[in-house]
Amino acid sequence: MDRVSYMKWLAAESPSTELQLLAWLNRAKHYNCDMKEHRAGVQIEEHGIIVVLRQSSNLYDGDCLTIHNVQLPEEIQHRGWFKSFLKLCCESNPWSDVVIEDVKNPHLLAFCKQYDFTVLADFYPDTYIVNRGRILSLDIPPLKRYDDYLN
Repeated sequence: MDRVSYMKWLAAESPSTELQLLAWLNRAKHYNCDMKEHRAGVQIEEHGIIVVLRQSSNLYDGDCLTIHNVQLPEEIQHRGWFKSFLKLCCESNPWSDVVIEDVKNPHLLAFCKQYDFTVLADFYPDTYIVNRGRILSLDIPPLKRYDDYLN
């Protein structure tokens, strides 16, 4: 799906975060580092949820699923959305690792340490490689749409 088709799909169907992630991963696994799409990544949006993803991270050798930024509306924070999203990323990732960049949120930082995520490099002490095995072993419900987190 090219960029124009993708934008039309977003406008016509308002796909969930999950569907947008899976559609991007399907396209991105065919990108190479010389392509602008490889460098640009994608911004996924659903009812005020904003997720910015790339398939690379500084000082990571090769492609990885990088979670660069996540913004959640206040009304769904601390309701399990991020854990479900992270598990979906681990399940769907076509590359070796999931990386979370620039962890500043104290709750997320504690989560990264609790589940034995690895610091990517000394130069980036707030960027973590997700411990995929630990996340996949957790009993985390599947990612749902925004409205499902309001109850």
